Amino acid sequence: MQTTLNYSTDIIRTQNIALAKRLDRVKVKLTLFDLFINATPNAHSRRALASDIKDLEIYLDRFYGLGLFNANLQHLGAYREHLTKLNKSTATIKRRVASMRKLYKFLYVEGAIASNIAQNLEAPKLHRTTGVTPVFEKSDLVEVMESFDRNHLVECRNLLAISTMYYTACRVGALVQIKVEDLRRLPSHYEITLHEKRGMLHTVVSHPELTELLDHFLNISDITEGYLFLRSRKGWNKFMDEPITQRALLKMIKRTCSNLCLDTIYGNHSLRASAITNHLSNGGKLQEAQKLACHRSADMTSMYNRDDKVIKLEEVLRLTM
Repeated sequence: MQTTLNYSTDIIRTQNIALAKRLDRVKVKLTLFDLFINATPNAHSRRALASDIKDLEIYLDRFYGLGLFNANLQHLGAYREHLTKLNKSTATIKRRVASMRKLYKFLYVEGAIASNIAQNLEAPKLHRTTGVTPVFEKSDLVEVMESFDRNHLVECRNLLAISTMYYTACRVGALVQIKVEDLRRLPSHYEITLHEKRGMLHTVVSHPELTELLDHFLNISDITEGYLFLRSRKGWNKFMDEPITQRALLKMIKRTCSNLCLDTIYGNHSLRASAITNHLSNGGKLQEAQKLACHRSADMTSMYNRDDKVIKLEEVLRLTM
């Protein structure tokens, strides 16, 4: 009887120890994951990293019954090939590989794993000379801008958002952060301070049409402080005390283009690409376009110039024999 009791006690103790180890493992995993994600200051990068790691974890569990801590280089390579079979784009696979490399480097530095298994994991090569963001045809952009009622508060906000993204070539992430305090009214124009990527403060001057529209919007909205672009409910002609989101602006642009029966799928970034393309095609210098776009590299700015990459018909006709 005593032997049986001791045996049962040993089993319970063993189970408790195993459970404690599993709980500790989960706790360590969650702590490291939290530290890893929050070590990245950009919110969009954090979301992408979290999504990439979650997909990797699901793959490892489904196909190998392993967790993130138990994988090796072969498993990561198999996941890369799995993404290829799913017809993921080269850019997507490169991002997933970069996320894996960053994760396992972090876990190795923190002492959670014995070696950095992703150190030698290679990503597929990708080299572009032209961006893939669709650029507005000039006629399409004019049609979009003329479709809004300037005297309707919400429509005027939508027009101002589109005009600001175009005339300043700013990123949508900088647009939604603009506050009234970032606007400095001068006799002929505004100076607009943009909070761009990597914490950079970028000051741009407003185009005459943007200056007029800003004056009009501030006049009819009575916004004197705080965020310039505020949220609004569907069907409302007033604003909430919250800044508009990037997703809401994207939906607005897509909805506007759909209502105008425009076939091309334009988005927020199309306005930035259109601004740079038109600046260069109208005789602007690459260095000035680079400053306008707040790019670190002129090569990046050049990728936005679609006109420079199009082979003209007259050049093809030179091949006539």
